[in-house]
Amino acid sequence: MINTNKTQKGITLISLVVTIIVLLILTGISLNIILGENGIIDKTKEAKERTEIAQEKEKLEMAKARAYIEGKGELNLEDYFNILEEEGIIGSKETDIEDKGDGTYEITTNGGYVFKIQEENGEIKIEYIGKGKGIRISKIEITNKTTQSVSIKVEGIGIEGGKYTYSYKKNSEGEESWKEIESNENTCKIEGLEENEIYNIKVRIEKGGETAEKGINVQMSEIPKDKITFGEETWNNGKASIEINTSETSYTLQYQKNGIEEGNWTNIETGYIVTDLEDGDTIYARLWDGTNGGEWESIDIQDDIAPNAPTINITTGTAGNNGYYKTNVTVTITGGIDNQSGANQIKYKIEGAETKGETITTEGTTTAEITITTNGTSTITAYTIDKAGNESQKATKEIKIDKTAPTVSISTSDISETSVKLTVNASDGQSGLATTGTYKYYLNNTLKDTKTTNSHTYSGLTAGTTYTLKVEVTDQAGNTTSKSTQATTIVLGSTATEVKENASQYYGALVEN
Repeated sequence: MINTNKTQKGITLISLVVTIIVLLILTGISLNIILGENGIIDKTKEAKERTEIAQEKEKLEMAKARAYIEGKGELNLEDYFNILEEEGIIGSKETDIEDKGDGTYEITTNGGYVFKIQEENGEIKIEYIGKGKGIRISKIEITNKTTQSVSIKVEGIGIEGGKYTYSYKKNSEGEESWKEIESNENTCKIEGLEENEIYNIKVRIEKGGETAEKGINVQMSEIPKDKITFGEETWNNGKASIEINTSETSYTLQYQKNGIEEGNWTNIETGYIVTDLEDGDTIYARLWDGTNGGEWESIDIQDDIAPNAPTINITTGTAGNNGYYKTNVTVTITGGIDNQSGANQIKYKIEGAETKGETITTEGTTTAEITITTNGTSTITAYTIDKAGNESQKATKEIKIDKTAPTVSISTSDISETSVKLTVNASDGQSGLATTGTYKYYLNNTLKDTKTTNSHTYSGLTAGTTYTLKVEVTDQAGNTTSKSTQATTIVLGSTATEVKENASQYYGALVEN
């Protein structure tokens, strides 16, 4: 008897296996269609990329149209590149535009596609050439250069964390002469170079299977000359200051005062102001490349401006008339102001009635005191001297002294019952007699008259009376001398002979005091 159930199960199992095999075959075919080379996914990617490329090229064409319009029918590549950057088609002209050196440019759009741009006969031709790299070098910047070294810095997009290879050789050498420096940094200092040589420098960056490369040429040279300037010196409280500048940015600016000794140079920034300087100081400055110093330049700190003239003032002395002093005179000389190195000394001399040769005070002494004791006119001449030795214009002052009163003698004549004449003989060997109010005439100490004549007749007197006659004589300086005498008028009825013979007995002698 045949077992029908077992047979049925066998058939079902075989069918299941066949079905699975068929399904696997079908699945493989489907996956190959979807994922395989030239599969659906690849086709979709290609279609998407073609669409993106077309869109990027359309943007470039639209920008080209704008460049023509703004240029009024004429094309300028620089204006076109500016438009690409302005409209955001590229990120940066420095990063995304590469001059190939043959009249063509490669432009990497923000979408990552690279197009060749070429100008021919006033037309811009745009051609897609491929997918852009993920890393790009925008520029190589020289941050410092000496006569024997150069420091560079690399900037770009996506270069962080990459492997850097710096290569360099003389421009005159062959390709086999390249020397390499490997680094993980975007900065590098290349040393041991030769002056006045041109060097080719290349930077290669490797990251994530991609490579970016860019090169520059560097002219090595001597430290430049005549690149240092000094400002105008300014003075304050006897000290000077001066500014040092340079237009060079690749070298260090250095200075020192009153010397050029190695090891004494101080590094400064351009625009540095050196202070606390004095007349006669010298400031030296030079450029330094880190190894060698250039030729120094210098400036002398010099005060060539004369100070103000001094002042001459009388501090003690009794003033008389007409500018004369009747006593010794003390004079103080004070140095004038000097806004540069500062007043330092006084120079003076005295000429005339009293003399004193040229005298200079000690350094730092700007006042002088002088006493004039001699009658007559003495002239003081004085100068201010500053710390630089400059002399001011002269200051002068006349000192007139007359300490001596006039010399006076008197006599009487023409005596009558009611009058007496007094005659004065006066002189003054210094200032001279006063021109007004020279003589004052007194009778018994009562002022009767003031005049410039040397005689006076006292009238209206009483006969037979004794009177005191006095005169006071004044000189130009105001000094006075007094002289007195007595005279007795004649008794009424007396004859001239009796008066003459008996004058001594009856009237007494004239007395001069």
